[in-house]
Amino acid sequence: FIGNGIISFPCPVVDSTPDDVKLLGITWGEKIIHLCRVRLADDTPVILEDVRLPGKYSELLLEDFKNGSLYQFLREKYGVTFYTSRKSVEIEFADRYQSQELNVAEGYPLLLICGVAYDEAGIPIHSSVQHIVGDKFKLLI
Repeated sequence: FIGNGIISFPCPVVDSTPDDVKLLGITWGEKIIHLCRVRLADDTPVILEDVRLPGKYSELLLEDFKNGSLYQFLREKYGVTFYTSRKSVEIEFADRYQSQELNVAEGYPLLLICGVAYDEAGIPIHSSVQHIVGDKFKLLI
């Protein structure tokens, strides 16, 4: 459904947070790769996405995800096969940063989807937070 592109922001290495330790099953102090991007449909911003991955996937820092798939890259470079995820879905209202990145008014309704993706062995691969323009998205369950 994301028709034509992704605007990626610099992908920094950051210190892990208590949430990273809990969600990703890493040790305290381990570095995290933080990927932030705006996903587009018909050249319109529809998703502001933050993805956090363990530092062992450091080759991500060399990639440009404007036209590529994160899952495909991880499968090809690291042999990671995604098996399942656990997500929560809520309604939120765009703050100043989200409204600028998604080109909507402050206070505009967004879907907030938070999740963790796992491999076949149940090992966490990444956590993500997606802020989705509510009227541009259809969730199939």
